[in-house]
Amino acid sequence: MNQFKISHRLLFLVIFFSALLVIFAATALYGLGKSSAALETVYADRIIPVGQLSEMSRLTTRNVFLLNKAANEPKAELVTPLIAEIERNAALGNKTWADYMATVLTPEEKKLADRFAETRTKYLNDAISPTITALKSNDIAKAQSLTGEVIEPQYQQLTSVLAPLIQLQFDIAKSERDAALDRYNTFRNLILGVLLLGLPLAAALSPVATFAKK
Repeated sequence: MNQFKISHRLLFLVIFFSALLVIFAATALYGLGKSSAALETVYADRIIPVGQLSEMSRLTTRNVFLLNKAANEPKAELVTPLIAEIERNAALGNKTWADYMATVLTPEEKKLADRFAETRTKYLNDAISPTITALKSNDIAKAQSLTGEVIEPQYQQLTSVLAPLIQLQFDIAKSERDAALDRYNTFRNLILGVLLLGLPLAAALSPVATFAKK
């Protein structure tokens, strides 16, 4: 009868530690999966967009520089390549923006993105296109007027709209990092709790296993 009880205790010991192994493995796999998903989110939906939005800023700033240079260039033959680069930059900006909009956007991000798109469309139609037209028709006085009175204030407005969109990427990335740290602490405490429960029980049952061997 005593041997029967000991065998049951040994069986319980095997089952218990098998369950511990399963819990450890499941917890580790779940934690790794969540960490992997968080890293993918930060990379695909935050780091890449930061690069895209920074490129939008660079292209916009570059075009303002080129337009001012073209409007103040006395040699007409030097204006043509400047206009060509401006148009290439605008086309590249359109593609970069389309790529950014294809990423996963939060509701707040979508709102900021729509505002930027609206501001940029107005900027292209009211500032960039008329200035290019004036330059192509060699209307330097009008081009100079547009660069000073239209392009500059609208450029400032555009950059002020873009800045919070870029900042949002860092804010969301930080929230993902904080969530990952919280998950780490949760899993760590869970594993420590299992160890604190399992080790004393193993110590208590070890004499049973020793007696059974004898």
